[in-house]
Amino acid sequence: MSQEERLLVVTESLGVGGTESHLMRLLPELAKRGWDIAAFCLTDRGARAGSLEAAGVEVFSPEPGAKFAGVVRRAWAGHRGAPQLSQSR
Repeated sequence: MSQEERLLVVTESLGVGGTESHLMRLLPELAKRGWDIAAFCLTDRGARAGSLEAAGVEVFSPEPGAKFAGVVRRAWAGHRGAPQLSQSR
């Protein structure tokens, strides 16, 4: 890649389910290929968050009572700039 690709994935949580299983396979592979990846969990981190972090993917989730827009801005924009791709379910 000529420039670093950035991806922010927005999901409910990283619990156990079909979407989460797909993300567990896809995101570490993209990280290995040089992508800068973060996952933002809307509710809680979930059981698989630690495994994703161990594979090089940052995982963010809001603190109780936090306002959604502010949390996303702080978790991503201040850290890396705007993502080039964003996914949400």
